[in-house]
Amino acid sequence: MSNFVTKTWVDRDVEHPGRRTETLVSGTVSTYDYTRTEGTVYAEGDLPDATTLNALEGRIDDAFEDTETEIDKIATTSEFAVLTTDWTSETGGYYATKTLTGATTSDIPHVSLRSATNYPTDAEISDSALIVSVIAGTDEVTFHATATPSATVNLEVRL
Repeated sequence: MSNFVTKTWVDRDVEHPGRRTETLVSGTVSTYDYTRTEGTVYAEGDLPDATTLNALEGRIDDAFEDTETEIDKIATTSEFAVLTTDWTSETGGYYATKTLTGATTSDIPHVSLRSATNYPTDAEISDSALIVSVIAGTDEVTFHATATPSATVNLEVRL
């Protein structure tokens, strides 16, 4: 869902990690300057400076925006499909197509059985089990079944 762009961070790699030279600051009694004396530097590594941290913030922000867009799409492309006798015969079974505004061919429909009561009837359960696939198209979803359901099947379809 998210298009977060990861960065491969590189550690600083040196011959003598943590080695420093201590130099007394002239004119003082106990003030010292420290300089790195790490020997050979094999890899500079990525410093956590303003540039790299701001780039991280930007990537996180972009990922949140992408996620919010996907959530908005899910919230707005949820409809109920009532499948009754509108099934058409095809090789190997039957199909029924329902309008779902906003659906695209790259969407993956998520289907839930919905009943007028708290619990679906046995007929609703057995008839919903006949549906073997749901495929999204442009502004529609197509249900494929091994046989035509004998009862009305109420489904919630979310993308």
